[in-house]
Amino acid sequence: MQRVYLGLGANLNSPKKQLDNAVIALKSLPNSEFIACSHYYASKPMGPQDQPDYVNAVACINTSLEPEQL
Repeated sequence: MQRVYLGLGANLNSPKKQLDNAVIALKSLPNSEFIACSHYYASKPMGPQDQPDYVNAVACINTSLEPEQL
């Protein structure tokens, strides 16, 4: 198994809910073990500023999945 860190982020359509759903999906990955997820934090968008702030986090998992499968 390899330790993998995944950046999560969304700024449209209930971004906190999208990150919650991403964590749920990571917890159910085959051949993988969910380790932890950071706190969610807000950040300003890069580029055009006429869009909502992002909600971001970093998740950590152990997995034997290949990158394409992950």
